Amino acid sequence: MRLIALLLALLSPAAWAAEESALNAADVSWMMVATTLVLFMTIPGIALFYAGMLRKKNVLSVVMQSFAICCSITIVWYVCGYSLAFTEGNFFIGGFDKVFLHGIGINTMQGSIPEMLFMMFQMTFAILTPALMCGAFAERMKFSALWCFGPCFATCLSVTGFGVRTAGLLPQVLWTMPAVPLFTSMPVLQV
Repeated sequence: MRLIALLLALLSPAAWAAEESALNAADVSWMMVATTLVLFMTIPGIALFYAGMLRKKNVLSVVMQSFAICCSITIVWYVCGYSLAFTEGNFFIGGFDKVFLHGIGINTMQGSIPEMLFMMFQMTFAILTPALMCGAFAERMKFSALWCFGPCFATCLSVTGFGVRTAGLLPQVLWTMPAVPLFTSMPVLQV
C-alpha cells in the first residue's frame, strides 16, 4: 500500500513541478547530444536513406530536399514557430510573445536547461517530421512546391499540436511524465 502511494506521489504533476529551475550540467549535456542526434537523423540520415531507394539521377534531388526542409523550417521556427508553440495563446495556438526569440537570452531557463537549447531541441523535431515525408514524394514533387510545403506543414502540425495537447483535448495520463513525445510531429512536453 505504501509503495502504491509513493508511486502515485512521484508520478503526480505537482512532484515534477516542485523541481527548482537551476542549471543542471547533466541535463544540458544530454540535451545537446540529443539535439545533435536528431539533427543528424535528418540531414545525412534521412537524405541518404531515401537516396538509396531512388534512381541515380534523383539522389542529389532528395539530398537537397532534405537540406532545404532543414533550412526553411529552421528560419520559420526562429521567426515564429517557437513562439506559437510555447507561449500562452488561445485554444489551439500560442501567442507572439517570443517572435524572433524576443526575451530569450543566455540566462533564460526552461526547467533545468537553457531555453535556447530547449528551442533548438524542439526545432529538430519540427524539421524531422516533414523530412520524413520526402520519401513519399521523391521523384514526384517539384522543388518549389516542397519549399512551400515543408514550413507550412511544420507550422500547422507542430504549432497547433502543442496547443491541442495543453488545452486538455488529450488525456492527462498520457503526458504526466517529463519529456513524453506523443507524436513525432508535436513538440516534446517538459513538465
